[in-house]
Amino acid sequence: MRAPQPLHPLPLPRTDPAAQQHRRHLVAGRDLDRRRIERLRTLAAERIGTRIDIDEDILASAARKLLGHRGPARLAPCISERLRCAAAMAMLLDDPQWRADSRVQALCRTIVDYIRAGDGVFEGVDSPALRHFDDAILVDAGWDTTAGEVVVYCDYRRLRQIEAELRGMSWAGFHFDRRDYEDARQAERELFRSARRIGLGRYVASAEWRSGPLIH
Repeated sequence: MRAPQPLHPLPLPRTDPAAQQHRRHLVAGRDLDRRRIERLRTLAAERIGTRIDIDEDILASAARKLLGHRGPARLAPCISERLRCAAAMAMLLDDPQWRADSRVQALCRTIVDYIRAGDGVFEGVDSPALRHFDDAILVDAGWDTTAGEVVVYCDYRRLRQIEAELRGMSWAGFHFDRRDYEDARQAERELFRSARRIGLGRYVASAEWRSGPLIH
């Protein structure tokens, strides 16, 4: 499984004190719910430990940019990338064979539970481009802390699949815990190092043969 990465930044503008008289609060003709915005801010600050600078104006301005998305995909890359990160977090939490750090587990649980609840800031807005915008913001808030574990877990799934197939088994019924993963990862590193040494040796031998004297 390839590890997800949020490569495209979210279109969150900086707060401009000089533009207070022109503040926006409508998204697709609907008022944003201040209570839901405050709940998102509080969740990020208290459960994830990250302060997110958002209000109605910032979200409405960013939403207009997302509504202008004209790419081939239904969701803008900045949203779909973060939803893939959240999907990996959900798999990590639901995998009985994987034991993650308790802090990372708690953060992933906070993010995944928020998304699964389906009661976010843009709930009721009739636009797929916006429906998961606040989910993406929360993923961003926790990504610095959870990224390392999520990347390792994705690699674990890759190796578990390989090891199960080598034994003619389905990964679902194959016992492969974190210790097994670490052993398999070390064996894979040794295999790659050996392959590089053999490959380099063959290249050097070939180069020496090609560089022999042409005139006797």
